[in-house]
Amino acid sequence: MTFSLGLQRDRLKLLALGAFLLSASSFSTAASDSARIISTPVEKNAIKQPTSGKVTPNKSSVVGLINLEEVMPDCQQQVSKAKIKSVQRSESGITTESITFSLANGNVTLATHMSDNPVLTLDDLMDATKFIKVGNTYFIHFQICEQTQERSLINIYAI
Repeated sequence: MTFSLGLQRDRLKLLALGAFLLSASSFSTAASDSARIISTPVEKNAIKQPTSGKVTPNKSSVVGLINLEEVMPDCQQQVSKAKIKSVQRSESGITTESITFSLANGNVTLATHMSDNPVLTLDDLMDATKFIKVGNTYFIHFQICEQTQERSLINIYAI
């Protein structure tokens, strides 16, 4: 059973990576009004634990956040593997306002604009907050706009 779940997780990571690469190569399709949470599917059956006999319901696991920001044509797009160094949350703690990533050439702080996003539900925002963890490494797609000096996160995927 554990081996099967491991293979399923690996398949989902590959699917997320494929979606990441596809979205990174088709910048014009991303928009903040199409933000989504990508998660593993929830199985209908609960798992009976062999040692305790307790029944544990399956839970979905977030593997990516996409289209958090509209891609601007005059901004520089970058795709990188990065580790989260710190996270700035809203006063309520529900929304991630910005994330500082450690990249090979230094640190970069990216706005997420999650609280401004009209399509993310409260449950989506809480799932996104649980997904974003200091110390974890992710594939990220972000933009840097020279005129406004704004740096924003577009897509983020678990590795």
